[in-house]
Amino acid sequence: MYEHGDIDPPEKSRKRLTEALRFPESFFFGDDLHEPTVDGVSFRGLASMTSGQRDMSLATGSLAMEIDRWISERFRLPLPDLPCMRGFQPEEAADALRTHWGLGEKPCPNMVHILEVHGVRVFSLPRDSKSVHAFSFWCEREPFVFLTTDTSGEKGRFDA
Repeated sequence: MYEHGDIDPPEKSRKRLTEALRFPESFFFGDDLHEPTVDGVSFRGLASMTSGQRDMSLATGSLAMEIDRWISERFRLPLPDLPCMRGFQPEEAADALRTHWGLGEKPCPNMVHILEVHGVRVFSLPRDSKSVHAFSFWCEREPFVFLTTDTSGEKGRFDA
């Protein structure tokens, strides 16, 4: 009921929540965050996750967009450099992107760095979201990618 704004928590409860969750009280009473929609998000392994895990992922996306907004107001970040790949099959899209970014044929040394250099906002997923391997979405003109950190290097590279 607190989360949905049906009732305001009493002062004592607000204090306990801020201490337990380690967030300032203003965080809980700020403006509503924009949340990505299920239809606008591409999940890797959607069939293996519950609706609760999916919703937690969308909430993580909301927080990441707010963090990105804060960072973007203070720092100059790379602009997105992603060509349109509509109508491409996955292998064709991968080849076209490698060509566009000048990556050649060899394995990429660090996919996260490559994504970030080309304007993709990359975030880590919380540790308790193991069944959510990765997901991505666009918010306005910004591409976002979320990756689990609890995986092998090879799988993490593939997820990215």
